[in-house]
Amino acid sequence: MACVGGLIGGVTNMIAIKMLFRPYKPIYIFNKKLPFTPGVIPSRRNHLSQQLGEMVSSHLLTKDVFQSKLNAPSTIHWISEWIDSQLERLLLSERSIHDILLNFHPKPDEWFNTHILQTIDKHFVKLLTDYEDKPLKNVIPTLFKVRIDDGVSEINPLIRQKLIDYLKSSRALDDFTMMIDKFIQTKGRLARSIYLVMTKEDLAKKVILELIKLINDDDFIQKLDDQIQLTYNELLDHPIGYYADKLNLYDIFKEGSEHLLHSDRVQSIYHKPLKDVSQSFVSSIRNAGTDNISKRIVITASTHLPTIVDNMDIEQMVKDQIDSFDLNYIETLVMDVARNELKMITRLGFILGGFIGIIQGLIAIMV
Repeated sequence: MACVGGLIGGVTNMIAIKMLFRPYKPIYIFNKKLPFTPGVIPSRRNHLSQQLGEMVSSHLLTKDVFQSKLNAPSTIHWISEWIDSQLERLLLSERSIHDILLNFHPKPDEWFNTHILQTIDKHFVKLLTDYEDKPLKNVIPTLFKVRIDDGVSEINPLIRQKLIDYLKSSRALDDFTMMIDKFIQTKGRLARSIYLVMTKEDLAKKVILELIKLINDDDFIQKLDDQIQLTYNELLDHPIGYYADKLNLYDIFKEGSEHLLHSDRVQSIYHKPLKDVSQSFVSSIRNAGTDNISKRIVITASTHLPTIVDNMDIEQMVKDQIDSFDLNYIETLVMDVARNELKMITRLGFILGGFIGIIQGLIAIMV
């Protein structure tokens, strides 16, 4: 009884496992389809592929998974290394910027100049727009402002020294003599009578001497300091837009950019083989280029990734791929993966069948 039960259990499990895949097609006898044909997987193939596609798209290859993988440090590091290797090969080549652009545009010089100027113009306009309403004191770097403050504190003695140097010069004596004489001549005969007491040169010297005393007076020095500081603070409080309008910064910057772009130094770099360009310049391009391009790639990919994933239709892609598999290939694939487990199921059938056969035999003997 044990052998018969074990044989029945084992063979039943073997047939059940085979019927998962076999037969591949329905079998008809007298135009009647036999039950359980085709096998479970062939008959449910469409539903199975649909469920697998839904599982993969909803739980495995989701937008969040792609975003996480794209923004992972390892991915960013790989992108950076790849870009750096490409830049290194490019920057150490015999080609110049002109030669490289020639592959993309029939008039590289015109395109380069226009594109660079447009890029500079765009960034400068954005910079002016962003800082237009901000006071100058909030824009100047701290270290630079400290140096300006120190320079402002030296304006007072510098102005006074320049005035004193001028007043002590022969030119000042001539100027004051002429101005005093011109003034007195316009005031009539009574005013001209002063020349009976002193000459116009003596009068000019007297005025100059008094002016020098005034310049060295403590009250005058303090008032000059106060006025300089007041003017300096007013200049700091003006917004950037005020200086942009007053100084016509946009036109100055545009003219300067064009002049710099057409300078001999820039043009020599433009036509020189990249490997002959200063290594420090090449290194700066590599460092800045690698970081900027990597960030741009990641940001652009992250922005468009949801749309890309939706357009890929991963669920349908997985379903179509599974539907394209030959049933024999699917069977081989499953058997290779679960071969040991399926063997254990068959053996368990023999064991359970034998055990049940023993129990049946004992019951038959006892009855």
